[in-house]
Amino acid sequence: MKRINWRYALGELLIVTTGIMIAFGLNNWGGELKDRDQKQVYLLSIKEDLLNDIRQLDSNVAEIERRMKYLERLRPHLYGRLPKRDSMAMGIFKATDPVSFRPQDHTIQSLQFSGDLKLISDLELKNRIMAHYSLYEEVELESERHINFAKDYMAKYYMTEIDYTKFRTGEGAAFMDDPYFHNLVFALSGIYVIEHKAQRKALESARAMVELL
Repeated sequence: MKRINWRYALGELLIVTTGIMIAFGLNNWGGELKDRDQKQVYLLSIKEDLLNDIRQLDSNVAEIERRMKYLERLRPHLYGRLPKRDSMAMGIFKATDPVSFRPQDHTIQSLQFSGDLKLISDLELKNRIMAHYSLYEEVELESERHINFAKDYMAKYYMTEIDYTKFRTGEGAAFMDDPYFHNLVFALSGIYVIEHKAQRKALESARAMVELL
């Protein structure tokens, strides 16, 4: 057998080992670039979701404030036959409807369900994002409270206690003399105060998140 050239063999081994290490390094580098790009796509998508949420929340907060002002104007009519009482009474039906919020949360759900949330390595940013979306749960809870109240109390009252034919004769607002109706109005006002706080808080948080991203 020919004598083995150990120097040559070691050189070949070193070349092969170095090549493998470079290949692994390039693969890891490529993976990191891909993850970084994917993270940016997610963050941009979250920002776009937040901008949509801001438009909806801003509109909701304004609508809730209009209804709260209406209920304030309504209260004096509960205790006296003031001018335009019938038209004020008609407004209660629209004021009862819940002001719904449907968040654009597809991106954050995709991050959670796919396990890609780990791509956001900045722990503070990740916590801020998750804290923001938890505010939507509070908004949903208050909205559900409003829906249940409207369905279980207001809607039943409208169906059983109001004679809608009397609006034609100018006597449709008679139900506003009912103390039970007064309680319903005060309860609805309280619900709006809580809803306004929850949606306003979510709105301010969404605006802050957009600035952060």
